[in-house]
Amino acid sequence: MDLRYHAFAMADPLFYDSPAAGRGTAVEGAPGAPGGPADEAGADGYAAARPVPEGWWREPRGVWTVQGHGQNTLADQGWKIHVSSGLDTADEVLDIVSRYCFEHGIVFKFLRSRRILWVRNSKYAERGGSGKFITIYPADEIILERTLRELDVLLDGRPGPYILSDLRWNKGPLFVRYGGIRERYCRTDEGELVPAIEDLDGRLVPDLREPVFRVPEWVEVPDFLRVAIAGRDASGAEPFPYRIEKALHFSNGGGLYRASHAETGRAVLVKEARPLAGLDGKEDDAVARLERERRFLEAFGHLPYVPDMVEHRKWWEHDFLVREYIEGDTLNHLMILRNPILHLGATDEEIADYAGWALAILDRVETALDDLHGRGLVFGDLHPGNIIVRPDDSIVFVDFELVDEADEAERPALGAPGYQAPPGFTGVASDRYALGCMRLAMFMSLTALLRWDDRKFEQFIEVVTEQFPLPADYAEKVRADLKRPAPEGPSRVWPDPEPSGWERLRSSLARAVLSAATPERADRLFPGDIEQFVGTGGGIGFGHGAAGVLWALAETGEGRFPEHENWLVEAIAGVERPAPGFYNGLAGVAYALDRLGRPAAAAEIFAGAGEPPDAVDDSLYRGLAGIGLAHLHFARSAGDGSFTRMAEKIADRMVGTGRAATGAPSRGGLMYGPSGQALFLIRLYEETGDEALLDEAERLLRRDLDGCKWTEKDRTLQVDEGWRLVPYLATGSVGVGIVLHEYLRHRPQPEFEEAQVGVRRAAEAAYFVQSGLFNGRAGILAYLLHTGARPDDPIVRRHLRNIGWHAISYRGRDAEADDQGRTAFIGDQLLRLSMDLGTGTAGVLLSLGGALSGRSLGLPFLKPGAGADDDLSRGGEFRHGADSRTAGHGGRAGSQRHS
Repeated sequence: MDLRYHAFAMADPLFYDSPAAGRGTAVEGAPGAPGGPADEAGADGYAAARPVPEGWWREPRGVWTVQGHGQNTLADQGWKIHVSSGLDTADEVLDIVSRYCFEHGIVFKFLRSRRILWVRNSKYAERGGSGKFITIYPADEIILERTLRELDVLLDGRPGPYILSDLRWNKGPLFVRYGGIRERYCRTDEGELVPAIEDLDGRLVPDLREPVFRVPEWVEVPDFLRVAIAGRDASGAEPFPYRIEKALHFSNGGGLYRASHAETGRAVLVKEARPLAGLDGKEDDAVARLERERRFLEAFGHLPYVPDMVEHRKWWEHDFLVREYIEGDTLNHLMILRNPILHLGATDEEIADYAGWALAILDRVETALDDLHGRGLVFGDLHPGNIIVRPDDSIVFVDFELVDEADEAERPALGAPGYQAPPGFTGVASDRYALGCMRLAMFMSLTALLRWDDRKFEQFIEVVTEQFPLPADYAEKVRADLKRPAPEGPSRVWPDPEPSGWERLRSSLARAVLSAATPERADRLFPGDIEQFVGTGGGIGFGHGAAGVLWALAETGEGRFPEHENWLVEAIAGVERPAPGFYNGLAGVAYALDRLGRPAAAAEIFAGAGEPPDAVDDSLYRGLAGIGLAHLHFARSAGDGSFTRMAEKIADRMVGTGRAATGAPSRGGLMYGPSGQALFLIRLYEETGDEALLDEAERLLRRDLDGCKWTEKDRTLQVDEGWRLVPYLATGSVGVGIVLHEYLRHRPQPEFEEAQVGVRRAAEAAYFVQSGLFNGRAGILAYLLHTGARPDDPIVRRHLRNIGWHAISYRGRDAEADDQGRTAFIGDQLLRLSMDLGTGTAGVLLSLGGALSGRSLGLPFLKPGAGADDDLSRGGEFRHGADSRTAGHGGRAGSQRHS
């Protein structure tokens, strides 16, 4: 799980959104945040009650409110002061700091609201930024020292969470770090755009914001801070009596470590809790939850399913709980490792053996849970990650932060997605709900989807009981735990899609996408992945923004939406530092607008992209390969050979910088790895006939294959990321396979043909966690269709059926939605819906169209000679605005549709 997604799931119950875009209260049922504090005055709660003195200005910037005086000028980089605060003291701390900065004319900023402060200090917040409530920008080191000393007295040791990236000043809530002040960016070696500072040679280098205090080696530390550093280093308490052997997990609340006692060698598990950090929906911090776990272990550590308590101690500023280390593996990991349907060629015997093992484990879990309930307690956080299976298959519960007395238990303030009970479940019923989810997840680990549509329960029960030999009463056990009665009639979430039903299905998905549009917002039009907020494309990009969605609607025959196209053109001006890339920036926006029949706007935007800057990488997603392909498109579209010459120049640059690279790439696959670069060179070869380009494409494909691994059991070929094997289109082997297919159109290569067999086998698996085009089943389907699979191929049919696991009925934003069906899909990480091309409904629409419409549909540039995608559907009609379909979608979105 990418923990970043949790923070973006807290602002809205349906879609990923910026924490600054909250609706005034934390979302009921949000992952890790079923409750949470309200903002008394909306998103600008802290500023609303505080007037700005005469001569001062105030400006909201994202989650921050910035305040300055007159023509305040700031250095590009330097020392800055951070002030931390708990929720209960934040108003008071802000009053003190504001008065001081007003009096001394110092620029400062603060988090805009109580809810945002809570999000930034919540359990799954980014650790490097946790605790930062106010940032102060002293003009020089003299003012820095004076401010630290005087504010230290005024704040008088008020408590705040420790800011891990900073140096603490004395014992209070003031912290210092050196870093960027004005926003400047550079690219890492992997091509990621990150905050930057300037080194002594004038080069922009990454401004590292890690959870540890560091000073760039070229920065001279002032004497008064040297004293603080020395005092910190000398103030260490007695040596920690445990040797940390491995960090198992980190959250904003602290770490989890495997360790051993320094003297006895006893193996233990050490759990760390940070005061005022790791807040849950009840505003309890990690220390409060650790204390709850300590009391439980001291009372019940003798039980066979509970670890022994060793000790609880404070060290430095944190609390530590030490308990017995349980040999074994988490049930969550074993479910993935052992479940035969996750691999090809599972036999009936293997499936039956797994079912027997899973049922035995579930019986042990239920027996332990019943015993706990019989003692008047509820676990509160039951899920497979909190169960250790010993080598003898006995089970042990771990992580008792949410344990409570059954009669007094409320709905837990935290919970694992897919196992947390919905509102109305408390006490024992919450634990039984989690057990019911486990009865499904042991065989089909997609229970995070249950919250989206009541029909999902029966859909998953049907899938599980059909695939595994389970007892006759198994479905009723699941329904009893989940408190879901058997349906009285048919309850189909997803039909088996057929070509005859394509237009109805297309319309259903398109209605969902359009009814989610937010044209009143400047930062995004269609809700999608968190890349809309953490990337540089904003809501405009091809991969995750409006450009890709509007292109997909048009390519699949759903038509054009000029008002939304106008939003896209106008929104570009509001994007700071728009990226030049194809899937994340201007090149992709220009391509989409050109395909939508707006060549003038496209040409202007593409001209603004200019020659790729030095900072871009070589990738298809955001770098030279995607920009080069866009030039090939415009060479054909505009009939201008200068675009081809620029594409050749880009290829020379890409090849020149890439030839020194050998061995497996740091990141593989179509979007970020060598295969995307090879695709560009193959298309350029088709334009120029230069065999050297094909030679280089072969070298790049070999590099990507060096980063792939054959599985022993089912002989699939997948990209090896070190901790997992990936088959997906963006970063996995089917993306590599698409480009292998394009290369093999021009040259035979037995090694590539053998690799393609392994990639094809990877695409035949029955189970995929996500549905999206980049990282899910839609991309698998796109690969199969691209490499020649027919719509009636049994594997294609199975993917068309099983992609419905992620489908839900969505009514949209309209207050009076029409009665016509609207089908949407869950985005990456399964926490929220997505409408974008890369992770959501628009991408699924594109893949389904490729299978059902009778037309060749797919991502740009994946067909030979498709520099301008002349063979894609309806291109000429769009370019001349001839689409005359006028059927509306109902509600506000329908009124925006024009022919």
